[in-house]
Parts: sequence; structure tokens; C-alpha cells
Amino acid sequence: MFSQANPRRDSLPRTGYRHASYLTTHRQVRYFRITVPHHLQSLLGKKEIRRSLDGLDSRMARSKAMRLSVIAQTFFAFLDDVQDGRIRFAHGDTSQYTENIRKIAHNLDTFWFDTAMRENLSPAALVLRLPSFLKGTGWEMEDGNPSEQKKQQIETPDASTLQAQFEGVGRSAPLSSSALQTEIRIRRKVPLPPRQESVIRKTKSTLPSLNEAAESYITAKKLTWSKASAKDIPPQIRQFVQIVGELENGRTLPIDRLSREHIRGYYDTLRHLPFRVKGQNAYQDKKWLEIAEMGRSGMVERLLSIKTMEIRQTNVRSFVNWCELEYRGAIQARYVNSGFPKVVSDKNIRRKGVKRESFSLVELRTLLGDRQRFLKATAGVASRFWCPWIALYSGMRLEEICQLYLSDIREIEGIWCFSVNEESAHAAFAKHVKSAAGIRNVPIHPWLWHEAGLKDFLELRWQAVPQHEWTTTMLFPDMQERAATVDLNTTKLGASITKWFTRYRRSVGIGGQEGEASPKTFHSFRHTVIEYLHKQAHVDLSMLQAVVGHELVDMGVTEAYAGEWSIKTLLDSVILKLNWNHQSD
Repeated sequence: MFSQANPRRDSLPRTGYRHASYLTTHRQVRYFRITVPHHLQSLLGKKEIRRSLDGLDSRMARSKAMRLSVIAQTFFAFLDDVQDGRIRFAHGDTSQYTENIRKIAHNLDTFWFDTAMRENLSPAALVLRLPSFLKGTGWEMEDGNPSEQKKQQIETPDASTLQAQFEGVGRSAPLSSSALQTEIRIRRKVPLPPRQESVIRKTKSTLPSLNEAAESYITAKKLTWSKASAKDIPPQIRQFVQIVGELENGRTLPIDRLSREHIRGYYDTLRHLPFRVKGQNAYQDKKWLEIAEMGRSGMVERLLSIKTMEIRQTNVRSFVNWCELEYRGAIQARYVNSGFPKVVSDKNIRRKGVKRESFSLVELRTLLGDRQRFLKATAGVASRFWCPWIALYSGMRLEEICQLYLSDIREIEGIWCFSVNEESAHAAFAKHVKSAAGIRNVPIHPWLWHEAGLKDFLELRWQAVPQHEWTTTMLFPDMQERAATVDLNTTKLGASITKWFTRYRRSVGIGGQEGEASPKTFHSFRHTVIEYLHKQAHVDLSMLQAVVGHELVDMGVTEAYAGEWSIKTLLDSVILKLNWNHQSD
């Protein structure tokens, strides 16, 4: 039925692609790495900032890298102010200010990140240490573009005379040193020091509202954000502003009125919001506080995950830190951000509805045992036929299966594998893997390759598509069409398979029916594979995690020496255990 032609495959790429993030690895040493914005590269004299995270396990390294990324964004915002002249530095020698400012930027780079690494300080704490650091180098910060001619030298009494004058008008308590210096400056009409002047100026009515500050932040940061961040972060910041506005009963909140109570209210609302709001009829025309109330009442099946909450809180903290720098003295980021409680760690608390369950052997036979009925249900759509089988014989996630390219079926160590990666040359679609651990090679089960006919299907596809187009042609033709027509910023590639499978499993009486929350979904294939391999086949846990794309067991320093499992070992010790055709009840 299928052609047996065997096209050349020698030019297929053999290596995987490392997950692009702030955390990178070189010669088994983990590093924090972030690209310097293009407009700041000449000032810093480098294209990237890199710090070693040697000695940290994978989990701690990721946490440290994420924290350093927030530190870096604050640092870049500070350098923006320096480059634009909003912040200047005073020094005895001003003849070569431009050249000296590069040296200062280099010193600031070392101070900023080494201090953050050593003492685990927040961006706000680093800013507070800047004056003392600069003083040690002979420099001082001042407001941008100071005009010396404005400093009028007027004869004024010294400190002792001023104190006597105040005592003469009935002031018995002695003036503090800072108060005396302020009074002297006022009488001489000399500008106040930068910090004091900023506080006085920004507490006037010229301060922006929280909404205006958020839009200014988004505009400023879009130049430094990655494409993904520029898409994801602005809605999160605007959601924060909207929730705070609702907490204030719709009143406009000035930036200096933002407090810990607002942060606590935002957090309490966030932890009761549903996993997905857009496109859900139940939440249309409702405010965030109303939707959160539905979550508190148990009317939401699935709430935001722990990871999502942590990401949103991190982004809001970055916004508040930026506001402290931009509107110096108007708010105190460290004070405001302390309103964030620790995110709950019990993942079971996050789900109010039905927890997903694995399929039983009887249910698997009902779903896939009647080949004619299953073929009729797939209606000739390739992805509908292959996605359930691939999931059942590999444990791969649905989105990982749907975004496979022809070039992702690779022969490694003489064994055919699914290559799960983020390599993408398609103009309309960029692949995405859930985590760095998700980038992997999964051996293809022999039954799937030979008996089920995956090899024949692949050879037919390879024959129909020129080899130089394999890296831009998806494994399933219907997914190729979907990637070109669907807005994948809001809709997942595998959403059509999820809807089809829901209709199909209901038609054969598996899981919840129309209008009911179901513990059995397409993702149950993955649950089935993991549960069987772990509890019944007793597969080594680190091997299992390597196949299904979960974070490997933390073995500390030993992990760096242990290396990766060979493809043959994963095939023999994990994949071949999935012999569903010979399983008994």
C-alpha cells in the first residue's frame, strides 16, 4: 500500500539544541548568561554578561539565574538613565567625562553582579549601596545636566549662627546635622542633593498613576525584552494594574500610593484565578475580582499553576523595582514587594476540580482495540491516528508530538528516535519545549515503527517532500496547514487533537460526558505510560525521567559525572517495557 522507497537521510542533523535561557552550560559548568541590549554594548564594552554558577545543583542554578536576570534588567535600566544623561557622575577630573563614564560602567558591572552573587541582594538594596561604592572610587551621583551657574554663592551664616537664630524664635531642640545643611542650601539657593531633590520633586502632583507608570515601563523595557517576553509580560503587568484598580473600586491610584496591601490583594486574587480565561464564556464581561470569587467558591476546575504564579510575581516585582529607580523616592520597592507571601508549595491545593487519571487496560482496548472503528473516527486525518499511538508508546506530550518535523525523525546510534527540540526553520511557527529537560531523544518502539506502520508513513512523507525541505515540513500535513492559519500566540497547535479526542472518548463511553469534568483526557496517555513504567515495570527513575522529559533526579555533583543514558539503554530498559499488546488485566 505504501511505497518502499528509502530516501537518503545522511544529511539529517544528529545533535540536539540546548534550551535558550538565562542558564547555559559549558564544559559541564553552569553559567548565568544574558545579552546586553545593543544600545548599551558600546558603553559596557561587551555583548553579554556571564557569571559562573559552579557548585549549584540544577534547581538552585535555575533559581539563581532567574534572580540574576531581574538584577540585570534593573542594571540595564540604570545604565539607560546614565547614557541619556538623567544620571550623571561628579568627579574632580571632568575633562574626559565620556571616557571615564565607560570605566564607571565597567566598575558598576563588576560591583552590581558580584555583590548580587555574593550577598543575594535585591535590586533595591544594590541601588542603596551605590553611593558608598562610588564614593570609594572618587565619584558621586548627581542629577543630570547640573548647571553650575545656578549655584549662587550668597553669604549665609554658618551652622552655629543658624542654630542660634532658631533658638531665638523659640526652638529649644538642636537641629540635626542634615537639617542644618538643608537650611544652609536653601539660604544659598543651592540645589538639594540628588536623592532629596528627587523625593521632593516626585511627591508633587506630577507623579504618574499606576497605569501610566505601567505603560512607561512596558515602552522602556520592550527594547531589552526578548520576543517571547515582549508578548507575555505586558498582559501580566496590565492585569496587575487592573486588579489593583478594582481593589481601589475603580479609583486612579498614584504610583506613590502603591502599598503592600495592594500586593497582598493582588496575590490573593491571582491564586484563585483559572488556568485559562480567554475564550471561556463563563468569564466574559466579568472583572478579575468576580472571576477570583468563582475560584474561591469551587466553580473553577483548574487554577493557575505554581510556576505561572511565580513567573507573574517575578514580573510584577521587576516592575515595582523599575518604578523605584524611575521615580526615585516616590516608592520603596523592597517595602512594597515584601507584601508578596510565599507561593504555596502543595500542588494539590491548586486544583479545585477533578485530577487527571491514567487509562486502564480495558479503557485502552476500548479506545484503540477496534481498529476499524478508530480509523473511521480519525476521518483520514494523519495526526488523529498517530498522536494517540505515539503518546501511548513514548509518553510524549501532545504538543511535542504535534510540532514534530520530518527532520525530527532521526537515526541515532542505529536506533530511530523522535527528536524533541526547539530547532525551527518554519516561517509561521516556532517550536517550544516545556523545559530544558524536555529537549531529548526518545527511541521509537519497534511495534510502532514496523507493525503500526510508522516507518511506511514516514517513507511516504520523505518521498513526497524534497530533502532540503524536511526541516520546514511538519510530520503531519494537517498540522502544517494549521500552523499557517491559526494564531498560535493564543491557541496551541494540538488544541484540535484535544477537541477531537474528547468527542471520540465520549462516543465510546470513556471519561466524563458532555458538561462533566473528566479525569480522562488525552494527557492521560502520558499518565498511563509514566505510572506503568514506575509502579509496575519498576524502571530506573532517572531513565524514566530522561525518556518522558522530566527534570532528572538531583544527584548533586555526581550528576555532572554520570552523563546521559545511551539511546540503546533507554530503548531496552524503558521503551520496550511498553508492550501493551501482551498486557493482561
